[in-house]
Amino acid sequence: MKSRFKDKYLGERNTMINLGGGVAVACPKCSGEGVVKVHRTSACDGCSWSKYDCGRGFRLTFVCSSCGAAERKEETNYRLVAEGVCQNCERFFKKNIDADGHNYRFVNTACPHCGVRNHATIHKKDEGQACYSYHISRVDGQYFCNGYALYFSTSYRSNPIWAYNRVHLQYLLDYVTADIRQKPSPLTYKGMAYHLPKYIHLAKNREGIAKILKKMCDF
Repeated sequence: MKSRFKDKYLGERNTMINLGGGVAVACPKCSGEGVVKVHRTSACDGCSWSKYDCGRGFRLTFVCSSCGAAERKEETNYRLVAEGVCQNCERFFKKNIDADGHNYRFVNTACPHCGVRNHATIHKKDEGQACYSYHISRVDGQYFCNGYALYFSTSYRSNPIWAYNRVHLQYLLDYVTADIRQKPSPLTYKGMAYHLPKYIHLAKNREGIAKILKKMCDF
């Protein structure tokens, strides 16, 4: 009997991530399987900014199921800018400062023109990015999620093969091994399979990619 695949995920990446309980990443300490999750925040905990000024950030958590390592980061979608007039050279300056650890409205910073330290006011500049987001990036052939290397990541004939989590991994395996691939209905809808790279769709790569995905399922 032929196996049939019907794409029920209409291009919603976050749906796949949420069903899998986050993104599976490699633990920086033991290289075991860990999970990264992103949560909405209404305000920065312990921050002096009011929730109306600071309600556009999000919290990122990481937990390793192997060694128990855990991390928590407060991510923001704004940048902090220090502005003031230098008391030494009397020139106006504006410079970006590190957002980490700054919970105050003022900062003592060096003038970019003469180097003398001044008391400057901190302003928040909205970057307009999404407040609830998983950032997938590629560096030197390795895929990362918010700075953590993906746990399910390898290659086939120099082409990357990776998955967000075990749910996504099983989805890819079901798609690759299916004899009949049924498109979403109506046809104007585009499932997640529509966005897969061409080398995963090709029949000549089916056996090799399926073998890799099955091996990854045993990790």
